Amino acid sequence: VEKHGGIEKVQKLIADSLERTGLSPRYTRPDEKKKDIFPPKEKDENRVFAKDLMGNKHYYYRFYNENGIELYTMEKKREFFQTVYIPCDGFMVGIDQRHRLEEVLKWLPTLEHGIRGEIERVFNQSMEAPDRWADLGFANLLGRYEEAKAHNAPIAAERQRQANERRAQQDAREQQLAQERQARYDSAIREAEGNIMAGKEVI
Repeated sequence: VEKHGGIEKVQKLIADSLERTGLSPRYTRPDEKKKDIFPPKEKDENRVFAKDLMGNKHYYYRFYNENGIELYTMEKKREFFQTVYIPCDGFMVGIDQRHRLEEVLKWLPTLEHGIRGEIERVFNQSMEAPDRWADLGFANLLGRYEEAKAHNAPIAAERQRQANERRAQQDAREQQLAQERQARYDSAIREAEGNIMAGKEVI
């Protein structure tokens, strides 16, 4: 109290604060400071929080909204090859890259059944081909995720078998090269030992 000028000075500070704000200084100062540092932000209607095709949520930013077409990019992605997203059934669907916007805007109106119809068409084509991978994101949007996983299982198994075979072949090649290097080394050692025994100069 003495540090602040005595009890009378403190009481005057409190009285002045109450007269000005209706609250004591210990409560008004933090609020005023917070308000000064963090001014309220206006809501940006172009910024949305939405799911990708696998159900993970991200912030997206709408950069195009004309002729009934809304296009978005992922908010924190700023590279030249940004993916362009279009909303469909509560999901954000990546359809192309930002630098190809002109082609995207020409392509979208040609889809007879819209983007969902195109997703369904492409997905069905994959499901009809035993050796073609079905997009699990498309499957999730269409409510056919488990069906797509079952379709993809033998394809995944075959890819794994091929990967294991390639790895085994690579290991065999590396082992053969190692054996050849060791054989050359052993031969050089034997030759050097023979020269030493024969009294020849070893370089």
